[in-house]
Amino acid sequence: LTPVTLELGGKSPVVIDATANLRHAANRIVWSSFINAGQTCVRPDFCLVEEPIAKKFINQLKKTIEEFYTKNPQKSKFFGRCINDAAFSRLEKTILGEKDYLIYGGTCVNSDRYIQPTLFYYSIDNFLQRPIMQREIFGPLLPITSYKKIEEALQVIKKLPTGKPLALYV
Repeated sequence: LTPVTLELGGKSPVVIDATANLRHAANRIVWSSFINAGQTCVRPDFCLVEEPIAKKFINQLKKTIEEFYTKNPQKSKFFGRCINDAAFSRLEKTILGEKDYLIYGGTCVNSDRYIQPTLFYYSIDNFLQRPIMQREIFGPLLPITSYKKIEEALQVIKKLPTGKPLALYV
């Protein structure tokens, strides 16, 4: 027998509706999205949030990031670094390309391979066309969009350019 490691990945969505306990959801999403600096294959890769609660949820995400990692995650012993220079460069390039949608974070320190937990917000109309949605992120970047009806969220998931997600969180 030959030992084999199988790496699975994809763009695993999180759907948050108006019935969600936002603090509880933010705790779980921040922990799972940013553990090991977002370098896990089943991490939530993007959020679909019901429109009436989107602003409130995003504020809770920001608050939770600071609770978990302080206002300066680079100094936190609980926040990881990019695995190598190539991963750092790829993520930094993504942040620069998506800077118009940046709503939190975005700090990159090459010498430390540090990328701050970073949030982006997009209109659902152009969400799937954005470069950040074209492949698995594998880093501490979290794109967010909002939906009016659950059918919109389901259409986004069904039309992912990366195919079927490895996991789906609700």
